[in-house]
Amino acid sequence: MKTFIFNWQTNKRYDPNVTRNTKIKATDAKTATDAFMKNFGNLKKNTINFIQEVDELNQPIGEKIVPND
Repeated sequence: MKTFIFNWQTNKRYDPNVTRNTKIKATDAKTATDAFMKNFGNLKKNTINFIQEVDELNQPIGEKIVPND
């Protein structure tokens, strides 16, 4: 099981624009994104700035995943 950190914010239309970090454990980035959307709503309501895989000490593994605009 891999751990991913989502750096995200709600769109201005819905809430004040505060950047948040959320940890999600999943088998891959797509499964983690699906779990994120189930918990926090679809991507019309939220903007994902980047996704980063981390180890058990929260040290980054590999490159950040930046969603396409």
